[in-house]
Amino acid sequence: MFLSNAHAIASTAPNALLVEIKGCDHWAQYEQPERFNQESIACLQEA
Repeated sequence: MFLSNAHAIASTAPNALLVEIKGCDHWAQYEQPERFNQESIACLQEA
């Protein structure tokens, strides 16, 4: 997804959280698994 589209979607969704992981393309869970897991866990803990 293009970052501009992601920002547009996140800005219209109540309580949306957009996390940009620099240096990743499409597979953050494979390219930066530690950061992906950290952000995912933090999001789930907020729910």
